[in-house]
Amino acid sequence: MGGGNGEADFTAIFINPYTGEFLKKQSSGDGQFDFFHFIIDGHRALWLPYEIGRPVVGIATLIFVVLLFTGLVMWWPKKLSKSELNKSFKIKWNGKFKRVNYDLHNVVGFYSLILAFVLAVTGLVWSFEWFGNGLYYLTSGGEEKPGHHHPHSDVSKAGMFADDTVSMLDKAWYKTLALEPNAQGWYMTPILEDEEDAIELTAYQEFGTWYNRNEYYYDQHTLELYRVQGDRYSEASLADQLVMLNYDMHVGIVWGLPGKILAFLISLICASLPITGFLVWWNKKKKPKKNSQEKQQLAKTARA
Repeated sequence: MGGGNGEADFTAIFINPYTGEFLKKQSSGDGQFDFFHFIIDGHRALWLPYEIGRPVVGIATLIFVVLLFTGLVMWWPKKLSKSELNKSFKIKWNGKFKRVNYDLHNVVGFYSLILAFVLAVTGLVWSFEWFGNGLYYLTSGGEEKPGHHHPHSDVSKAGMFADDTVSMLDKAWYKTLALEPNAQGWYMTPILEDEEDAIELTAYQEFGTWYNRNEYYYDQHTLELYRVQGDRYSEASLADQLVMLNYDMHVGIVWGLPGKILAFLISLICASLPITGFLVWWNKKKKPKKNSQEKQQLAKTARA
């Protein structure tokens, strides 16, 4: 169900997996303050309505990608001399504030360039549908991105395989569990809205990640197994694997805990670049004014 800000409302039910005892119920719109949901709203839409905030964030990210490339051009050493290479690869910590600030923007920006680009591009996939489709087109060699298609159950066979003792959902669960005995996490759709819906179960192959997964779709009336494009990470094409990897790359969990820490540090650097960049621009803006005053003074002295 859609929320008022464009996000989906959801309810989580917590149950003891050993006894079946009900523990608690938590809804996204129950009025309780959720710190992480608050941060996500700011990250995705600047706490604005999502139809307004998401395009704003997306456009800002597009500008950031352009600035990454123009920054690389500005960073590029004019000569391959030792002094020029030192300026491009090392921070002169004992220099004046202007020099240190310039190096923090120039040198640190270069070292974070590739990962900053990855974070930006994976974020743009969610901001603009055309960007995600275009990226899929490029990485697939010219194929169009398929929609998230769920197979339809055969309504004509409804009730033919009904069993009052074991539900079709439970049967699908046990059937998939036999195929995935080593799965590290599960996702399933326990509620089917109509008779054409298919039962969906996802088996995650690695603990703490989302990309390496196998998706299973069953006819809710016959338990016939359906296959769709990109339903197995190990068998998917490069373009489909990148779609599965998008979230994990964006937050760094594709590389485990070190990746999450690295993504955190790169995010801090990305946040610092506008500040150091502004100071570089401000210092250069003041410099011509000073030179102009010096030229006027020299001109007065010459006339005298």
